[in-house]
Amino acid sequence: MSLLEIHNLSKSFKGLLANDKICMELKLGEARCIIGPNGAGKTTLISMISGHLFQSSGIITFDGKNISNHDLVKRVRLGIGRKFQTPTLFDNLTVYENVELSVIRNNYSNFEKNAKIDETLKLIRLFDEKDVPANTLSHGQRQWLEIGLLIGNNVKLLLLDEPTAGMTTEETIATTKLINNLSGEKNLSIIVIEHDINFVRELGAQITVLHLGKIFAEGNYSTIENNKFVREIYLGAPDVVS
Repeated sequence: MSLLEIHNLSKSFKGLLANDKICMELKLGEARCIIGPNGAGKTTLISMISGHLFQSSGIITFDGKNISNHDLVKRVRLGIGRKFQTPTLFDNLTVYENVELSVIRNNYSNFEKNAKIDETLKLIRLFDEKDVPANTLSHGQRQWLEIGLLIGNNVKLLLLDEPTAGMTTEETIATTKLINNLSGEKNLSIIVIEHDINFVRELGAQITVLHLGKIFAEGNYSTIENNKFVREIYLGAPDVVS
């Protein structure tokens, strides 16, 4: 079952095409990596999916609904959550209180709320840190906590922008396991923008390569690795899209 369908999605900034007729489908519970050189149009694409930008043309269908003209708030309410590179947390609140704020709007009973918070904290490996202030967490833990806030809000689609940037090797490995758990066991659909090709390989997800605003290649890691044109892109082919 497809959760997200994108048809001929394009975005132009003052005549410059940042994305050009992108077509993509994401199934329920599928993780997808989007890679490509700087300026390839990766962030523009997920910004159109999340509602931070509106497309110049094309159609976005989410969970069977045409959301092309939905604003950011409507898309959040439908279950689309986006995590930016820099976590946005309530630093003076505890880890538990941060997650608690994310579940409030779901009208849970007190028992259901506490159960949801505990489940989320265990998923993101921060149950033992639930009583510490968010500003005392490591960089990797802060990234996990923000993912936890989205999970607490019952998202169906997670958009993650370079989630492992600045992480230690151990934190990166843990993040790989977390994303695979969320997609494989919790049935969340996840799109990851990532530059760390080692992380992409270990994640084992399908890969979409963008270049000059277009889909350049798709497939598993082995397929992408053996594509000589993809290798040339990463060796420094000039970009004209910003």
